[in-house]
Amino acid sequence: MDDSLLYWILSGHPHSVRLLISYPGYIFSQIFNVNLNIGFTYYCIILLSFLYFLIIDNISKYRNNKRNISFVIKCMITLIPLLILAFIMNGRLIPAFFGFMIVISLFLENENKKIAINPLFISKLFFGFLFTMVSSGTMTVTFVFSIISLYITNSDKVIKKKNIKKIVIGLIILLPVIYKFFTYFLFMLNKNITFYGGGIDGAVNMLNHGAGKIFVSNMFIFSIFVFIGTIFLLSNLGCIYTKVKSNGNKIYLFLAVNIAFYGIFFGISTGLMMIPPCIVLIMIRV
Repeated sequence: MDDSLLYWILSGHPHSVRLLISYPGYIFSQIFNVNLNIGFTYYCIILLSFLYFLIIDNISKYRNNKRNISFVIKCMITLIPLLILAFIMNGRLIPAFFGFMIVISLFLENENKKIAINPLFISKLFFGFLFTMVSSGTMTVTFVFSIISLYITNSDKVIKKKNIKKIVIGLIILLPVIYKFFTYFLFMLNKNITFYGGGIDGAVNMLNHGAGKIFVSNMFIFSIFVFIGTIFLLSNLGCIYTKVKSNGNKIYLFLAVNIAFYGIFFGISTGLMMIPPCIVLIMIRV
């Protein structure tokens, strides 16, 4: 109807953010005079490259930048699962993976959770979060990860008094953006729940979109699933607490994989968000 990005943003269309994220693909199609799908493919290749180098950069930090032939070969192997996903899916996960790794990387930048939360940090956080908004599931995983990670960061009181003023100023400046992001998050969450019936039933029925459909087909099986799942979750939280105390900033990789794992019950693509941080975790150990 209209190829103007501004038109759809100002109209308040629910998918204008997704159009914003994928719009460079349209620009490439116009510049190179190619089919829209081909233009989007160019864009995906660029994002995939950035994602890959971001993953390798994080791996290098933990391996003391020891880059030999063995390291290069292992890095090439890590590219395989990303390429397979890029080939068999429609490309939507590539921006989500990229954005998620940007957010994770922010928390991995400094050792022992000593993270400087300032306007620049908040801006980078929102930049990464924006790319994950191609899907309500991937957006939710990143949102939950960010909230818990910020809490972990604050748990050791690493926010010093001298930084409070900067944080407040940064939040005031970014308040309109924060407001729009938060309202959009609630809107998309409500849209999904409404689609599956609304209310508590809608939230439960959302499991039909992912691996959770195995458990919601029968009430007895679902009850067992909730019971075992609650025990597993509590055990998991205890494990996370232990790692917070001992593992420095590696906890963020563990946390990212963990949250995405729970997301797989609501959507396969949501669960696949565990792949980038999982690659980093595996590579720093082999």
